[in-house]
Amino acid sequence: MKNVIHRILLYIFRNINYLNKLIKTLPSGIIYNIKEESRENLHITNFEIIQDKYIDEISNIDYNIANNNEFAIYKQLSYPEIFTCTFNNVIACTKSGFIIDCNSKKVFAETNPYKEAALNQYDFYYSLMPTKVIKIKANNAFFLISTTNYCHWFSEFLPILINILKYYKNHNIYITKLIHKWQSDSIKMLDINLNSLIQINSSDKYIHFDKLNFISFGGIGAGIPDLKNIIILKNNLIDKLNAKCNPKYSKIYISRKQANHRKVVNEKELEAFLYKRGFISLCMEDYSVQKQLSILKDASLIIAVHGPALINTIVTENSNIIELANDHHITASFFRFATVGNNKYFLIKCQSIGEPKIINNNKFYGYCDILVDINKLGNIIYSIENNLF
Repeated sequence: MKNVIHRILLYIFRNINYLNKLIKTLPSGIIYNIKEESRENLHITNFEIIQDKYIDEISNIDYNIANNNEFAIYKQLSYPEIFTCTFNNVIACTKSGFIIDCNSKKVFAETNPYKEAALNQYDFYYSLMPTKVIKIKANNAFFLISTTNYCHWFSEFLPILINILKYYKNHNIYITKLIHKWQSDSIKMLDINLNSLIQINSSDKYIHFDKLNFISFGGIGAGIPDLKNIIILKNNLIDKLNAKCNPKYSKIYISRKQANHRKVVNEKELEAFLYKRGFISLCMEDYSVQKQLSILKDASLIIAVHGPALINTIVTENSNIIELANDHHITASFFRFATVGNNKYFLIKCQSIGEPKIINNNKFYGYCDILVDINKLGNIIYSIENNLF
């Protein structure tokens, strides 16, 4: 009954103008396409395309081996254009990245990589409670969410930050507060002055800007990063690696034993099997960002469970990368990173163990543990080492 009443009130507050104005952060609608909106909306200015759309042919993956056929649909990828523009009189939501146009009271769907599909996950979209909005007076400003997701940090945050610094000078860059050391370490590694980034208090959920610049997300959705951006990031990272002070491991298994979820339930047997074949087992949590990248850079064979550690394969060249993935949770995120450096990639689907979480009324297997078929993995390793692929 409460849900029905809330939906009725939400509809009323969205559609009756004077009521809608009472809640500054409650959108009355959605703007799905910023480019089209900019043609008529006088409050969107300086629209400019900084990278044209293009098609990428992925030719260095054999889709007929392991479980690589899962990614056959990605043989040819059409990447959207990347654009920049200036919003006038907007509110930035610091928890989601969504930006609300105060003039039309509509939210820009493209200001979050998941677009309109993510709206229902955030309070502002359906809350009827008045909220505090902090005002920032800065004409040349950008705002970025400092995501705590390691994968999205490298595929979204850092490429956008690099683009801002490339195309804009003397602009204020506002970011949400950095929580993890790896965030600040990776920024420093790229020779970006941390003091040039203005960190917003975590308690400030809504920020009003008179003028706010925006760069669109490259890539396809939130899963497949823009190839050209990743290559730029890769080159920047490789330039900063110091190979002299890092041990050389040829064959590496990346363990998730220190993680809270997505563990290998038969890892003891798996590690014993791999140890006999010359592998070393490492936990990436034990190393700095730079050390992680350096360790994997020259490895010839890398095995890892689907997870953030695979981001480090962005710097590997001509390696063999085996991803162990839950058979109910297959995504192309790391497949795309792995193929940037002319690496050979192999997906092995593993049995899901445990009950999935229920998120937005859907079963989510991304946190479940997995059982690795060691014989299947062994056959792939044998074929790699004997050049059978």
